[in-house]
Amino acid sequence: MNNFLDKLDHVLSPVADVLSNNKFLRSIANGLIALMPLTMVAAIFSILEALPKVASFLPQWSEAVDAALLVPYNVIFGLMALIVSFTVAYQHSKNYEDSDSMMNGLLSLLCFVLMASTYENMTFSAQYFGIFAAVLTALVSVELYHFLVKHNLRIKMPDSVPPLVSKSFEALIPLLILVTVFYGGNCLVVSLTGNS
Repeated sequence: MNNFLDKLDHVLSPVADVLSNNKFLRSIANGLIALMPLTMVAAIFSILEALPKVASFLPQWSEAVDAALLVPYNVIFGLMALIVSFTVAYQHSKNYEDSDSMMNGLLSLLCFVLMASTYENMTFSAQYFGIFAAVLTALVSVELYHFLVKHNLRIKMPDSVPPLVSKSFEALIPLLILVTVFYGGNCLVVSLTGNS
């Protein structure tokens, strides 16, 4: 048995090393791990709501209490894709020294909403918000932002300008390009397929 485990370790260790050193996979893992407290809180409310249904000896919740207990669960999981788009981008931007993690998270969130939403009558629908699309948007938006900053497609302010103001102006051109790419892509897909 030990011989088999040694062979298995010999085969899987290099693969595990490559996967753990991949910046994209590491960013996804760290971004999703950041959501653990939220999923635990949602699970607690879900368990509380379901407990009287499973344990028949407990008194049943009224309809109002039952619905109220599901609100935190529904809100957390309803917003999960939005949160993932922020956390994965935030973590992924840490791979680059010249990137502002908070700005990248916000840009990814904006790009995800623009890409995955449909707009009708001045309102938007979130029916296409999915975690897979959120992860892809986060990774692509950070990579595009880094590419634009690396190639100096930004407004460079004098050193006398406070850093927060300077960072805001530096993000203007990359933001404009990212919004154009993601929203333009959404408009193109909607015009071709009818769906976001």
